[in-house]
Amino acid sequence: MAALATSVGYTASAPPSAASTDPPVRPFVLGYQVSRRSVPAAGGTVALTVRVGDTTECRVRVTSHSALSVSYRKRWLRCSNGRFTESVTLGPNATRSAVLTALRVYLRRGTDTRWSPMGSVRVDAPTTGPTVRLSISRSTLPSAGGPMTLTYSSTNASVCWLTSDPSLWPGDSPVMVSCNGTYGATIGATKLEQLWTFTFGAMNSSGQSATSTQTLTQTVLSFEQNPNWSGYVVRSRHAPITEVSGQWTVPTLNCTATPNAGAAMWLGIGGVQWRSGETSGDLLQTGIKDGCVDGAQRDIGFWEEYPEVPEADFIDFPVSPGDAIEASVFQIAGDCTTTCGQWETKVEDLDTGLSGEMITGEGWGVASSTDGVSFHEGSTVGLLYSGGTTAEWILEDYLWNYKFHYSDESFADYGTVSFSDLWLGGVSPWSLTPSEGWEITQGGDVLSRPSAPGKDWFSVRYTGA
Repeated sequence: MAALATSVGYTASAPPSAASTDPPVRPFVLGYQVSRRSVPAAGGTVALTVRVGDTTECRVRVTSHSALSVSYRKRWLRCSNGRFTESVTLGPNATRSAVLTALRVYLRRGTDTRWSPMGSVRVDAPTTGPTVRLSISRSTLPSAGGPMTLTYSSTNASVCWLTSDPSLWPGDSPVMVSCNGTYGATIGATKLEQLWTFTFGAMNSSGQSATSTQTLTQTVLSFEQNPNWSGYVVRSRHAPITEVSGQWTVPTLNCTATPNAGAAMWLGIGGVQWRSGETSGDLLQTGIKDGCVDGAQRDIGFWEEYPEVPEADFIDFPVSPGDAIEASVFQIAGDCTTTCGQWETKVEDLDTGLSGEMITGEGWGVASSTDGVSFHEGSTVGLLYSGGTTAEWILEDYLWNYKFHYSDESFADYGTVSFSDLWLGGVSPWSLTPSEGWEITQGGDVLSRPSAPGKDWFSVRYTGA
């Protein structure tokens, strides 16, 4: 392969003496030159020049890779003036590596043919551009916010960057980053929908670049606004609701921030008046009232049939922060001789084993896991309940009405409460939907807001100042 050396010039020995008669006159090369040693992968043109003697015709021959495009005049051409130049176009290079192309000029005089030394031109290998990949751990966040992570990687890159629009971090955007890594952030709560666009970019040493983009949306659900209820209200349009149940944990109130305040967690049936004036029936409910009194927390169980019977507290029913609560309101099944049409409310402290219970037409009191209920706390003889067409799981600002009279009463900072193991009887099938969510709004401020619903759970978060 020494003949393929990339020398760009050649000088032949002196031609035979003019006086010589033997051997016969033959074409010969005086000089040979290739204009360039290499062309880029995209291709280029090479000028091949040869000085000849005793030559009437010249022709170029090119030997190269079959995948390389080559263009030139593939025929004999006149070169009797002693000089021959031909342009050869090479490329683009469709292979993955450099291609060496051999160039040679054939000379002809009559039937006698000779050839020039072989020259070579390299067609460079295609430069591999960078590849990039950007992924995001989650594409949506609730209004409450949460963590998210960007993971990015690249190949064939020498410099990489990451941008956020709008900027999610202090300082410059874009920011220079390693070409393989992660970025994590915790997005705070918002009352307005937000959208971020993240772009990861990479560039190689040849200036080729590539980018990949991901978006993150922080959604804000549109809930029914109410001055004192937050949670979910499910409406039945075809049949009365016969049972509602669920669980939650008694929260620890921030009585330092709200020293005289209250918040109640309960579930019930009925009690809703729609804007059209239609109602879902009287409200039968049971749950736990949590309050701050001069900076100290107090918790108590209750039931109520509004508006017939005002709230009734269970006296012998101690409750503490952190206790698991299970509650239900349901129509008692019976043979219509004694219990047909009766309703029961039950709120049970799963940590103490005590439960506060009420049965319409009989009474209310406290029972333990070993003893039956004793209705020594009050009578409900004569109380009837006709059912309702809504079921509720609610966190309530139960002191809202008192604020018009007592300026030091406020809505307690309860943190976050999750309602779980939700059940609804008399309606099948059923499921929570975002359109059934309610939030507490007072004076234009959202003070308590539910999360998007799960299959049988949701949480409520205090958002007041």
